[in-house]
Amino acid sequence: PFIAYYGALQHNATLLQIAYDQIRLYRDALFDADASLWRHVALGTWQDANHWGTGTLFTSSLISLSHFELSVGNGWAAAGMLRVLKTINASSIAHTFEGQQANLTSWIDEILTGSWAHQVRRLGSISCTDLTVRTVG
Repeated sequence: PFIAYYGALQHNATLLQIAYDQIRLYRDALFDADASLWRHVALGTWQDANHWGTGTLFTSSLISLSHFELSVGNGWAAAGMLRVLKTINASSIAHTFEGQQANLTSWIDEILTGSWAHQVRRLGSISCTDLTVRTVG
């Protein structure tokens, strides 16, 4: 979001494009179309194929989520995209970024759709949608 904001302040289309491209490239590497969520770590020297989440470890006497956390990671991705989208939209050169704005809107919607599909009743969304929730005696 910083690069987009600075680009908007400077009326600099190159910086706005760079901000958009950073999101596009992250999405290309991390988006899992089957779950409509972003993976945690891809490429590099090791990978975490689970879906991205950060937050507080949740434990209760009613359920066990093992090492899984409440979901906010995909929310951070969506929030960052929304900030870039709003910054581009409010810039003096927004009209030259119509395609990028449409993509950002679509990508935010992908995350919201995926997150909503993985809601757990009475718990909200979980950070790693690849888990099994089980009751604890």
